[in-house]
Amino acid sequence: MDDALWEFVVGAGDHWGTTYGLPPVAGRVFGWLLVCDPPEQTADDLAEHLQASKGSISTATRILIGFQMIDRLRIRGERADRFRLKHGLWEQQLLDPGLDKTRALLTQGLDALADSPAPRSERLRELDLFYAWYAERSPQLVEEWREYRRTHLAAKQEQATGGRGV
Repeated sequence: MDDALWEFVVGAGDHWGTTYGLPPVAGRVFGWLLVCDPPEQTADDLAEHLQASKGSISTATRILIGFQMIDRLRIRGERADRFRLKHGLWEQQLLDPGLDKTRALLTQGLDALADSPAPRSERLRELDLFYAWYAERSPQLVEEWREYRRTHLAAKQEQATGGRGV
């Protein structure tokens, strides 16, 4: 990996670590899986390219699988599992698979505070309102994303081929 790509991968680790609370090595694994070739990598591949221990790679991949950001692949005839970005990751982030559980938890909190003064439950009510709004909007956001991706990828392809098609 050249220096520029290494800087990107390290920057990804710092970004996802600082912004989302992931360990830096998990951010580096995610960053590498965004740009690596081939797109599927074994734990040994990840450890070698990211100059990390197998233990830290194991922890990082477990975290990223838990966050539903990457998949573990088991390929017949191969002993080593492979890891890749989860297909449809960006749409999945918009649809938030934990949304229903979050709303149920907020309802539980609101029920527990039913006899309390209204200001005490104000933060929970606002968060529940936000999640209700988001649940209503997220299917439309996915459709908007799909259209945006389709038109922008088509424009990039046309630019790359000079309008000649492929």
